[in-house]
Amino acid sequence: MKKLLSFLLSLSMLASMAVIPAKAEETVMPLNASRIDSEKLPSGNLIYLGTASANVKEEDAVYSFPIYREGDLSEEASVTIHSLDLTAIYGEDYIILDDNAEKTGDGVSILERYATAEADTDETSDNISEENTDIENYSEFDSEMAQQFADEVVPDAMAGIEYSSSTTVTFAPGENEKTVKFKILDDKKSEGTEGFSLLLVNPDNAELYEVTSLSVNIEDDEPKEKALFLSAETVTRQKTEMPLLQ
Repeated sequence: MKKLLSFLLSLSMLASMAVIPAKAEETVMPLNASRIDSEKLPSGNLIYLGTASANVKEEDAVYSFPIYREGDLSEEASVTIHSLDLTAIYGEDYIILDDNAEKTGDGVSILERYATAEADTDETSDNISEENTDIENYSEFDSEMAQQFADEVVPDAMAGIEYSSSTTVTFAPGENEKTVKFKILDDKKSEGTEGFSLLLVNPDNAELYEVTSLSVNIEDDEPKEKALFLSAETVTRQKTEMPLLQ
């Protein structure tokens, strides 16, 4: 009798326990992609992307794209993916969903870096112009100062730019396709359309063919912010013309 009561009590305790639902997996939306007709491919072991561009919404969503492999598949092959922050920032606007993905950038977009370099260039250019206002010194400026300007003041906008992330995709023997996922992060900011690129580099036991970069545009889903700018002249005129309250 005691055993029966103990069994019934155990059943009632189990029935009263809350059932914890399993965490729902995120829906993955594949980008439009296609494999190149094998008859149009050159001979050799090739790796290429299935698509070159995509437009996505700025929402917490996961997208995927394929990397294709052609040729001799009897051995293992690999390729590295680098991300390049054009205006979107890795870790703030998007991430690569791969356990091996490593953030390598400094959180500065190419556009911001280029704008900073342009500002520095304009300031130095003004200084050089002020020092060489005499037309008789123009030839001296053209030969010496111009060279200095080119060497020290006008750096290549792409020089020294760090990739924002890096991950390596490995094809097992016999494998001819890999799927890579990235996630868009909704930062709730009104920023307009932003973009980043994913580049295939450093292939091992294969060659890169034609489509080696994927450009992604993130369409902002936040309402555009409106700003009102008033010049000092406008404010002064309005104050002057404003009637006095009696």
